[in-house]
Amino acid sequence: MMIETVDARTEQMLLWYDSYQFLCQEAACLDEDRMEDWVKLLAPDVTYEIPIRQTRRRGEQPFVANGWHMKEDLGSLQNRVARLATKAAWAEDPPSRTKRLVGNVQARPGASRDEIDVTSNVMLYRGRGDYPDYALVCAERQDVLRRSDDGLRLARRVVVLSHTTLPTQNLGVFL
Repeated sequence: MMIETVDARTEQMLLWYDSYQFLCQEAACLDEDRMEDWVKLLAPDVTYEIPIRQTRRRGEQPFVANGWHMKEDLGSLQNRVARLATKAAWAEDPPSRTKRLVGNVQARPGASRDEIDVTSNVMLYRGRGDYPDYALVCAERQDVLRRSDDGLRLARRVVVLSHTTLPTQNLGVFL
């Protein structure tokens, strides 16, 4: 085995490790309702999109053109988080009980030296009130993480839902 191969594998493992640790930290912030901490994990130019999926035949585009459950930037994400602290956020008052399971993490060098392209799967458990009912939301996430002086930051997220119909009444939580 050549030295370059070992170095390349070590670099790949470090990309995966850094990415996985970031995603676990992010999930903890969201599950523990530490929304201000979550916002600090976002890059100033972040984009966050959840396109609407439709059932289509093989080979046909499964996503609605110009249709999203969410299409956000830093300002709109900050506004959503700020609204959660008010009485106007009735869909999340009391807050949902959530657990995010993140897996199948794959990390690759990004378009620039300080970016990492990350694909992961997430399963969100969401319970509401005192009801025994719960929702499971499954998705693939396509992220760009960017290195900064303060660590990794989420620069781009596209959430590809496995669902065509949301299994929950609203998306008052982040995936």
